Amino acid sequence: MRATLFLTILFALVSVAFAAPAQLQSRGGRNGRVTYYSGYMMSEPACGGATPNDEDFVAAVRADSPFKCGDKVTLMHKGNKVTVKIVDHCDSCTYGEWFDLSKSAFKKLGALELGIIDDIIFWKHDN
Repeated sequence: MRATLFLTILFALVSVAFAAPAQLQSRGGRNGRVTYYSGYMMSEPACGGATPNDEDFVAAVRADSPFKCGDKVTLMHKGNKVTVKIVDHCDSCTYGEWFDLSKSAFKKLGALELGIIDDIIFWKHDN
């Protein structure tokens, strides 16, 4: 009986371990890029609504990105993490999964002086 219980638990744990990467793959990924935008570039966001400011935790993405207006996405780099809301499109974001962040959001991942941060891990939250 104990052996059966042990095998059942072991099978469940192995199943979860193998399912996790597939789930991340369908809702996020690795090797993303972030930059930041501010000022007049934040005016009239493509998703509508109020114009965000540098203190908001928002992002712009390519118009053909799998991430859409209103999606909440968490970005992580070297243990630093930030969650942003997609509110705009970024015409110059041409590299894979590129997120153009507000200054506040960018600073959660690294110094503004960096300008670009690669090797970002990202995932979408269920809205």
